[in-house]
Amino acid sequence: MGRTPGRPAANANTLSRDALLEHAFEEFSSKSFNDVSLRALAKKLNVSDSLFNHHFGSKNKLWNEVVDTIIEREFRLLISELELDIALDNPLSMLRNYIVVMLEVAKRKPAMFKLIFSGLNDDHERAHYLRDKYIKPYLKTVDKALNLCIERSEIRNVSNVTLHTLILGSVDMLIRPEFALQGVDDTNNQGIQVDALVDVIMHGLIP
Repeated sequence: MGRTPGRPAANANTLSRDALLEHAFEEFSSKSFNDVSLRALAKKLNVSDSLFNHHFGSKNKLWNEVVDTIIEREFRLLISELELDIALDNPLSMLRNYIVVMLEVAKRKPAMFKLIFSGLNDDHERAHYLRDKYIKPYLKTVDKALNLCIERSEIRNVSNVTLHTLILGSVDMLIRPEFALQGVDDTNNQGIQVDALVDVIMHGLIP
């Protein structure tokens, strides 16, 4: 009896759906979307070529599921942390914490942000999806604290874009520290320290 079209062969060395997602996440975070080959990934994992198609249907659907499973989980936690501070009547402290939380997540989960930044450089709908679902909600929360600080004259009147550039640029250096550490003797393996980096950003904002 022949197997159902689209299903992997019965004797294929199969992996669970969650395991496939994790391996796909590693692949998408280290390569551009166009450079990822499901056939090559299946060969690398020693599984049937049809296994990814059976579970996800296409590379584009696989990318969406990787994002909506792995990235959404992390950003949901991140945004929930930020929302805890909204009731505090200290916008300057809120602003600092919002930046710290984002940079700490970037340092802890560099592969996730590599995938995001790779997707943001894409001219297709993937870039819009990442911006609208993940980056914009975070930046809007930051903007609320920024505007409150400006209204109270606690920081200089800087544009939202300026602060966004500082935050996202810092994220980029945290996920690719080799660029920031060129020519630096880091024998103690301290790397880029988030608190010190945020102190410099905040010092630049305060009049």
